[in-house]
Amino acid sequence: MNDSELKIASALSGNKGFPTVYGDGKHEESPFIIMQHLGLNLFELINRNKQYFCTKTVISIGINLISLVETMHGKGFIHCDIKPDNVMIGDYKN
Repeated sequence: MNDSELKIASALSGNKGFPTVYGDGKHEESPFIIMQHLGLNLFELINRNKQYFCTKTVISIGINLISLVETMHGKGFIHCDIKPDNVMIGDYKN
């Protein structure tokens, strides 16, 4: 994770729908960030759900994504790689 990724993650931490950042640092010159572990991404969920979601689910995901992008834009950030692999759903569960 580079400095700009840390800056963005920290700025969005605590906003609804974004992971919480707990801390950061360096170990042997390698930077790290400690953040909330999220659940599966949309790509994984699509594969588990036999390649489709019902219309209500798709609409709900779309509305939530628009809200998240608005939050990012409001803080001055632009996401240049929105795709199913980069959209996580919920908290991590064992």
